[in-house]
Amino acid sequence: MYPRIDDRGDMVVVDLGREYKVASTAVNGGLKWARYILVKTVEKDFNLDDYDAYTRNLLKSSNLPSQTIVMLTAVDVAKRIVEEGDHTWVLATVGLTNPACTEMEELYKAPPSSTINLIVVSLHPLTDQALLDLLRVAAEAKAAAVSDILPWCTSRPIGTSSDAITVASPPGGGGLAWSGLATIHGNEAARLVWRAVIKGDDRSLEERIKGVLGVGIDELVEDAVRLYKEAPVPGTSPEEAERMLRRELAKVLRDPNLWTLLIAAREADLHARAGSIPGLSREEYLSDTRGLIADEILAAGAALYLQGWKGLMATYWVDRTKDAKRLSIASLPGLLDDMAAALIGSTLSRIYDKLLQGWEH
Repeated sequence: MYPRIDDRGDMVVVDLGREYKVASTAVNGGLKWARYILVKTVEKDFNLDDYDAYTRNLLKSSNLPSQTIVMLTAVDVAKRIVEEGDHTWVLATVGLTNPACTEMEELYKAPPSSTINLIVVSLHPLTDQALLDLLRVAAEAKAAAVSDILPWCTSRPIGTSSDAITVASPPGGGGLAWSGLATIHGNEAARLVWRAVIKGDDRSLEERIKGVLGVGIDELVEDAVRLYKEAPVPGTSPEEAERMLRRELAKVLRDPNLWTLLIAAREADLHARAGSIPGLSREEYLSDTRGLIADEILAAGAALYLQGWKGLMATYWVDRTKDAKRLSIASLPGLLDDMAAALIGSTLSRIYDKLLQGWEH
């Protein structure tokens, strides 16, 4: 039997029906027996010195027992994702505002609240080791999903800065001994977790392009306008050019072929940064070695696809001037700055075509 969900405005209570054996990384988690799991929406800048007092007061005001697991998220709980399987049940809230990776540039003493929260319930009794195995599988599946959707982080993203996972199994003798990916229930749990995190990704186009390139539409447009000012079309102000650039970028960023090239560049960047590309060490890549030309090949492919030879020439213009003009894309890693230059150059070229055709007529 699946858990029951009780909606209470800015929080939901998951009722397991009876006390389950639970392992949780939530603020009042650990190993315990619990019937209820509360998921509450809080402000994005939510932070406390005494989480224990907060959870006690929250549970008391909610008429829930002290053993209830409390999970906090900056995501609206109405946007929760629920996945049901033959052996497991999953609820997820997915917030990607604070992506986490092994090379994070900013670390926190106390975690912010925008989180991925996962509740994974086994429909079969599990031994203690199998329950912890399920926690491991859920964490791995979450990391795989976040890696696939690519929010921006210096190295490969594997979650957010304050994710929490709760796993639970019903009481009963003869529990399953393992929950790894090769077990029927463990593999199903992994698939449900992965699917829930993917479905929960509701980022805007601006957030998605920033996740792949490291700069958003605003930065791309700002760089493009700075270059346009160097070669303006008579009668078209920088402000009007900016509006045209935004519309054109929005148009080209609806193309899955372009996204395939952008993601290929980002994946190559992540592998190069990890030192996992044969013949290219991590140190060589980070020193911007001249022996790597794959970045130029990828950028040339994108430019030619978007705007033909005009796009390619414009890309070379952007790439040659990005440092001197102190464009935002100049600070990007080696496999991404050329791709960003291709996006800017090709879009600028398309705008110039439209403006000059109208000017000639």
